[in-house]
Amino acid sequence: VFRIRHSAAGNKVAICSMVENEPVVSFDFDSSNGGCSSVGPITGTPIGTSASHFAGTIDVEFSPDGTKLYISKFRGNTPSTGGKLYQFDFNSPGSPPVLIFSVSTSPSVNAKGLQLGPDGKIYFLDMETSSVMQFISVINDPNIAGSGCNFVSNDLDLGASVGGNMSLFPTI
Repeated sequence: VFRIRHSAAGNKVAICSMVENEPVVSFDFDSSNGGCSSVGPITGTPIGTSASHFAGTIDVEFSPDGTKLYISKFRGNTPSTGGKLYQFDFNSPGSPPVLIFSVSTSPSVNAKGLQLGPDGKIYFLDMETSSVMQFISVINDPNIAGSGCNFVSNDLDLGASVGGNMSLFPTI
């Protein structure tokens, strides 16, 4: 399973894989001619060594200004852990992604989808494998590096479980 995302400006693209030992790849995109350049893996990815599906990156999302890439790692197989949320800073391309949030240390808790909202915030889903998902976490300032991005876990209460959806939002 692969996910492809483009930046709001349309000049960058990122591709991720649910296989843990496959890197997140990014490239510059020229929308006038469809050309790609600067194709390569994101420094510090892959985040794990397992060749198993459902351990890798389930989603990526660009900050509104395109300088940050948020990486949602479904869960870990090596070692067995819950999901994680990372931030990669294109302004520091030689540095690996920074851990923003650990969903849990349990292998039964998974990170899910990311979506840039019309308000400039990024919304993040995580849940127990029992398919109980009632809350959405929020990255309030996604253009800011590291913990300055103001991540708030379970910020929005949906009032009831919406089931085990991988994402509440459409992807393009």
